[in-house]
Amino acid sequence: MLLENGATFVFDADPTPGDATRVHLPHPELFAALEVGQRLMIDDGKVKVEVTEASETRLVTRVLVGGKISNNKGVNVPDAVIPLAALTEKTTQTFSSPCSTTWTGSRCPSCSARRMWLRPNV
Repeated sequence: MLLENGATFVFDADPTPGDATRVHLPHPELFAALEVGQRLMIDDGKVKVEVTEASETRLVTRVLVGGKISNNKGVNVPDAVIPLAALTEKTTQTFSSPCSTTWTGSRCPSCSARRMWLRPNV
């Protein structure tokens, strides 16, 4: 579906299929964390919306930068801290021993940003 600049669009907890005015957002932690004035960026920031009303099950937004949205697109919330664990229980167990891990780093070829991550020694 295509979102037009300035349009109102709703993200909600209702799992029924979406339409031109609303869509299901299967992330309850976003409803709890987002407030009026904060932005959501969809599909790597190609589409941007701003929250105009927020509740525990519904976010009413105004489209700042329109574009096409579809299933399985990423949602970024740059203005909010989402209370999620950075590591899953399995990851924590995998990296629990300092002798079992190595820091690995690289540079992104397009922007030269440094990226660091842990990997298990196998």
